[in-house]
Amino acid sequence: MDKTILKKLDSIESLLIQLNNKIDHFLGLEIISDEERKELAAIRAEVDAGHFDTFENVFED
Repeated sequence: MDKTILKKLDSIESLLIQLNNKIDHFLGLEIISDEERKELAAIRAEVDAGHFDTFENVFED
């Protein structure tokens, strides 16, 4: 029984590692430069501060 539990835990660990890798590589973020990361951080800060336009404001008739 102990071997079965260890095998299941190893399987779960493998799945978690795969999931973590997929999250890390979501939208190609692994290939952006440090400058691009700084730009993304600045954009996130602006959005968090409420400085953004809504879709409707940008594309209104």
